[in-house]
Amino acid sequence: VCTRPKLASRRLTRSEKLQFRDNGCVVIKNGVNANLIEAALRKINYALGKGIHLQEIAPATQIPKFNAEMRRCPEMMHLFTQSDAFSLCSDLFGGKDVNDVVIHHNTSQIALRFPEPPDTIPIDKQQ
Repeated sequence: VCTRPKLASRRLTRSEKLQFRDNGCVVIKNGVNANLIEAALRKINYALGKGIHLQEIAPATQIPKFNAEMRRCPEMMHLFTQSDAFSLCSDLFGGKDVNDVVIHHNTSQIALRFPEPPDTIPIDKQQ
């Protein structure tokens, strides 16, 4: 399903690497093509429209595991493998090939977040 991606020429700047070192994250604007995002959203919305089975919903203290089939579909994997994200991660890991991790496991994580009232305390912050 997922093929070895072509490494893009996009690399992290020194400033972006320092941002990652200092903050534990880096923001890459326009790192994923809008068409890839739209395709993934269409796939998610279609799956939601079909309904979620009770066994796919984890207890409130855990992140739900949304539809195992969805996590393996090309539309989800392409967000990483067909965008700058793949080459940027490789660059972040010192130019090492991250194919072993991405292609070997061949799954993605989908964390759905639904709107909550403003005064609601997120589940992970409740005591």
